[in-house]
Amino acid sequence: MPTEQALKEVAELLHELKLELVAEMDYASLELQVEAIIDKVYALSEDAE
Repeated sequence: MPTEQALKEVAELLHELKLELVAEMDYASLELQVEAIIDKVYALSEDAE
């Protein structure tokens, strides 16, 4: 996956997370979203190597 596209996906995930934080969604959902963002960033860092 090209880095630019992956960064856009990370930005979208962060935006969704922000919306859920504002709406005070349940913590399990927030935890899953944070894990997805972390996984995406790790994948990006591995691709950059």
